[in-house]
Amino acid sequence: SGRVISPDGTLVVTDGAEITQAVIEVAVAKINGTVEGNIHATKELVLGRSASVTGKVVAPALTVEEGAQLNAKCRRR
Repeated sequence: SGRVISPDGTLVVTDGAEITQAVIEVAVAKINGTVEGNIHATKELVLGRSASVTGKVVAPALTVEEGAQLNAKCRRR
C-alpha cells in the first residue's frame, strides 16, 4: 500500500504484483498486476491482459486489453 508520485515518470506493475490502498499519480501507468485504489495518469493508462484494477481512474487515454478487469469510476482528463 502507499503513494507513488512521479509527474514525468512511468509506473509498471508486473503480473502477480498487488498494490492496495494505492494513490498513484504518474504520467504513464502500465498495469499487469492488481491495483486497488486511485490512479491518475496525466498521459496514458494501459491495462494489460492480466490487469485487475478497482477504484478511481483518471487519464486522457485508456487502453484495456482483452482479459483485463476494470471495476472503477473512470474520468477522462
